[in-house]
Amino acid sequence: MKVITLLAQKGGSGKSTAAINLAVAAEAGGGRRGRRTAAIVDADPQASAAAWRFQRAADTPVVIAAGPGELGTRLAACRSAGAAFAFVDTAPHTERTAVEAARLADLVLIPCRPSLLDIKALAPTAAIAAASGRPAAILLNAVAAKAGAVVEAARLALAGYGLPVAPVSLGQRAAFQNSLVLGLGVVEHEPRGKAAEEVAALWRWLDKRLGSG
Repeated sequence: MKVITLLAQKGGSGKSTAAINLAVAAEAGGGRRGRRTAAIVDADPQASAAAWRFQRAADTPVVIAAGPGELGTRLAACRSAGAAFAFVDTAPHTERTAVEAARLADLVLIPCRPSLLDIKALAPTAAIAAASGRPAAILLNAVAAKAGAVVEAARLALAGYGLPVAPVSLGQRAAFQNSLVLGLGVVEHEPRGKAAEEVAALWRWLDKRLGSG
């Protein structure tokens, strides 16, 4: 099983939305081995992923809550149940859990909005990722339409953290919020939409980096 931890010490970065949509995309296929079972381990007390699961008709991806100190046990349960991927949704401002989640990851994905304040606030998260010794990458998230120059400037600024930036960004699109309300991922809600295209491309890139094929 491959573990992907969504990590950001700043709130509002879009960790839960990214975790949910990547889990759905993993189960929908499009990676190196097509459809595979995914789980979401919700280590955020806000329980956004659990609320989404409550709205969902499909049985998977499963969402498992993990309180302080429970992350390792929950991931072991996912592995025993045969999950191919586990996406860990972490809470902001919880350094102890963040350190554990990074240490247990096969890849740490750090969502970041392309604004100066968000980029500056990334420093503690980048430090946790670096200290874990695990592969990590930054995901530019909630990118406004026609913001090409802003994205390029953000990529240059983020280069100072010494971490790769994913070649695929996620846009600031209504489809993300609309699909969550329905208990869906964007690849299910608007499979031919721009948001679904971005998520599918991001998942293919992650799957390749994980070497899960």
